[in-house]
Amino acid sequence: MHDDQVSPKARPLEPEHPMSLEGGFVDGDPAFMLQCLAEDFLNSGTDADELLKMSRDPFYQALFAARKAVGDVRADEILASAAAKACGVKITVWESGAQDAPVDLTISARSAREE
Repeated sequence: MHDDQVSPKARPLEPEHPMSLEGGFVDGDPAFMLQCLAEDFLNSGTDADELLKMSRDPFYQALFAARKAVGDVRADEILASAAAKACGVKITVWESGAQDAPVDLTISARSAREE
């Protein structure tokens, strides 16, 4: 960075800045949008109970707005249907205080059914 340039972090926010995030409304089916949002969250590892809570929280604007657009009963049906079909991966990360030690890892292409 040159001496005459200002870091992006130090620049003031500008109303017309192209990187500002602004929401808006588009034509479409809010039930389908809710289904797509639900599938995305579920397939990313969010569990069904957490997704239900998120859909009731105004902080999650798209989920919340879609819930309001279709109604609570229909939203619950859509979320339950998406959760029943979800194939997400749940990952838990933790740190151990134990000393790290090298381990041998064996990876096999055999399925459990072949054994």
